[in-house]
Amino acid sequence: MRFDQLRYLDAIIRFGSFRKAADELGLAQPSISQSIQQLEKEIGSRLLDRSRGGVRLTAAGEAVMPHVRVALAAEEHLRLEVASFSTLHRGQLRLGTVTAASNTILPPVLRLFNNKHRAVDLLVTETGSLDILDAIRRGDLDLGLISRLSLGQLADDLVVEDLFATSLVACLPAKHPLAGRRSITPAELAAQRLIVFRKGYLLHDIVLGLIKEQKYNIVYYTDNSESAKRMIALGVGLTLLAECSIVDDVLRRSGKIVYVPVEGLASSIFVCAVRLLRMPPSNAVLALWQMLRQEARRHGT
Repeated sequence: MRFDQLRYLDAIIRFGSFRKAADELGLAQPSISQSIQQLEKEIGSRLLDRSRGGVRLTAAGEAVMPHVRVALAAEEHLRLEVASFSTLHRGQLRLGTVTAASNTILPPVLRLFNNKHRAVDLLVTETGSLDILDAIRRGDLDLGLISRLSLGQLADDLVVEDLFATSLVACLPAKHPLAGRRSITPAELAAQRLIVFRKGYLLHDIVLGLIKEQKYNIVYYTDNSESAKRMIALGVGLTLLAECSIVDDVLRRSGKIVYVPVEGLASSIFVCAVRLLRMPPSNAVLALWQMLRQEARRHGT
């Protein structure tokens, strides 16, 4: 079994075609076909179903593919380590982040990292915590900044470090009838028009878990806290957000939105850095991780 066979298999699945995979890899289609046939022979099972409609994984192929992607990611890390031994002269780093980190410690860290390590291609994707964890396990991300309620939520296949804690609060228009309250109940929250983050976000699960026994009215799904705050300011609905995403927001400073604690809600969520335990971190990952840790301490978050 060779890495080139695994790369061919991965390309075929991504493109759904031997021909398109061959074009992408700059190889002749018969060469790829022969390599896959040899791989299937070595494994002792057929991995692909070939038909006029395209190429699909067999049951054995479905079982094998996660390991194939881990192996390819490990090979890439190995190449990057050799290329950047003891320094960060080259390479790529893929980071996934939640909004709570993007609005606080991440901007100065990105500026510092990019200025200090100009040859490293740093690609940042902002999305939900659960999506980030899935991408890390698939090998699509090297490092993640996620939100969590408790360590029990995270499996032991991850390296986890808490960077800072923040409160979860209800964000609502400044002129809303509940705006002057010291706190609101889950029932009062459920009775409002709700803006909810889509599946893949921790806040999606928290909101639905909080109001699961209540009748509720979701009017807007989002994956962006900035658009959620704008909708709230205009009276479209209200939602739960991390306090750190609101406290210095221009809409709050201008008096258009406010936030109120919710009774029975966990007092804090933690923003933490995560990576896959079985994947040795590159020098770039270690450098960025250290910068994130220092920035969190500097601001006392």
